[in-house]
Amino acid sequence: MKHNVSGLGIWAIERIARVCTMFPGRTAGSDAVKGAARELAKELSQYADEVTEEEFVFHPSAWPLSIPTQRTPAIASLAAWWLSVFLENHALHVASVVLFLVWVPFFFCEYWFYWRTLDPLFPKKTGLNVIARRKARGEARKRLVLCAHLDAAYEMRFFKYMRSWMIGLNMVLADAGMVIFGIVSVLGLFVSLPEGFVKVYSFILIATVLGILNFTRLLDFSKIVPGASDNLSGCYVAASVMKYVHENGVELPDTELCVLLTDGEECGLRGAMAYAERHKDELAAPGTAVIAVDTIYNMKDFMVYQRGINFTQKNSPRVCSLLRKAAADCRLDLPDTPFYPGGTDAEAFSRYGIEAAALCATPHDAPFVYHTTEDVPEKLDPECIETASAILLSAVQRFAQEW
Repeated sequence: MKHNVSGLGIWAIERIARVCTMFPGRTAGSDAVKGAARELAKELSQYADEVTEEEFVFHPSAWPLSIPTQRTPAIASLAAWWLSVFLENHALHVASVVLFLVWVPFFFCEYWFYWRTLDPLFPKKTGLNVIARRKARGEARKRLVLCAHLDAAYEMRFFKYMRSWMIGLNMVLADAGMVIFGIVSVLGLFVSLPEGFVKVYSFILIATVLGILNFTRLLDFSKIVPGASDNLSGCYVAASVMKYVHENGVELPDTELCVLLTDGEECGLRGAMAYAERHKDELAAPGTAVIAVDTIYNMKDFMVYQRGINFTQKNSPRVCSLLRKAAADCRLDLPDTPFYPGGTDAEAFSRYGIEAAALCATPHDAPFVYHTTEDVPEKLDPECIETASAILLSAVQRFAQEW
């Protein structure tokens, strides 16, 4: 299954540069991301049988603002604990537990699991998804959706200045530190903890405070990254596959090929969730699969994302296998991703019982350009983009023949 993808890398990078120039500041739900969506829709209309827009209502600031917002109840809970210990005041201990319970939904529901529990507390906007369909030339029995997000992130300071082990240590101090504190604090309401342990542990909690203060400065809301690799690269790789199929007359007799461009990935996969929720019945039917394409940046970092949403959501082993076979067709090994904080649009579909997985080529060792203002078109690698296109073209043909 060899495909001549020469030239698709330059084709994609030229268009990525144009979108970055025309539509800067593509935060979720913004006019800029809608403009970019319509620019790609115009491109895709040359290769697809139909291109449609779907609006959805969401709360784009909920996930990003959950990070700094959780700082207040966390620090207040720790402060109440310290005061309860040194003033020997039970009421302050109770207040500490209550404040910890206020912290829990911000951390677990919004940040960690990407649930939409607290979304209604934040302003709502209208997002825009675009779906391009190239219909089966005969009776449609299968559907393969290539999904990529158009929105760009706020800059994450950590990724520019810290090594991976430093980020990991900070997560342990802040996140694990708060979880352990909550267990100890709640336990202390029901059993008498040794006095020596309580006083020593109270000093250890200073490290948790430092971790929280640093972690909640993760996002720089004054800077929106260009998002060339994350994820205009994925958008144009997906578009390049439909372009190639159209221009080379690739036969897909009973398979519909779709490209789905989503909004709101950077605020908790909200656009993909909205699409999956709205189209659950048709997408969960046998013969349908979704491949998310995200951050095609570095040749040596191609991986299949078999899990996501902070590794809490499993993706489809069958789609992962399809991607590994397609990569092997291109003489490329496609390992599973190790643990990483975050998620891809694939998990939004997996959550609704739809078979999905993700193909990415992004480094996991900081510092890197991912989610920084250095994520510019000039740093993209045409060979990497062409390799991703070749893998997906092979996946399309394997899907059509074997699924």
